[in-house]
Amino acid sequence: MSYKHGRRARAVTSVVDGMSPSTPVPGMRADDRLGVHYALTLARGERAADKAAQIAFEQTVELPPDLVPPALAERMVGRVEVLHERGPRQARLTLSYGPDSIGDDLPQCLNLLFGNISLKPGIRITGIDWPAPLLAHLGGPGHGVAGPRGLARAPRRAVTAGRAG
Repeated sequence: MSYKHGRRARAVTSVVDGMSPSTPVPGMRADDRLGVHYALTLARGERAADKAAQIAFEQTVELPPDLVPPALAERMVGRVEVLHERGPRQARLTLSYGPDSIGDDLPQCLNLLFGNISLKPGIRITGIDWPAPLLAHLGGPGHGVAGPRGLARAPRRAVTAGRAG
């Protein structure tokens, strides 16, 4: 990953330099990472490694890799833990996200999980490995599963995430 100092990079320098990490959960260590497992469907000619990098950057700094200084990328960008190609157009991916990207509140965490990738084809979350300090901090729903489902009038369908179209 290289940080290009060309005209395009200078145009966003103030934005990148001003980026700060989310407030991490108290007690989370750098190695307490949120693991997210994805099933990828690749477009014709698309490389699994390129798609993995796009997800890692899009879900964290929301900039192309060549515009992100290495120190910021190391601290904030998702890390590819596992990438297995499963045929010409299928892959399995595991990314992990550190405390600076996860944040200390549920909306930030949901944005990290679903954010802009929910609008892109060929990306499906298949599992999540939650770090214990994050689960302890979030604490779970205050009204059980029935409370939000009742308010949403959704006894069986998805409540927190959906797909348009």
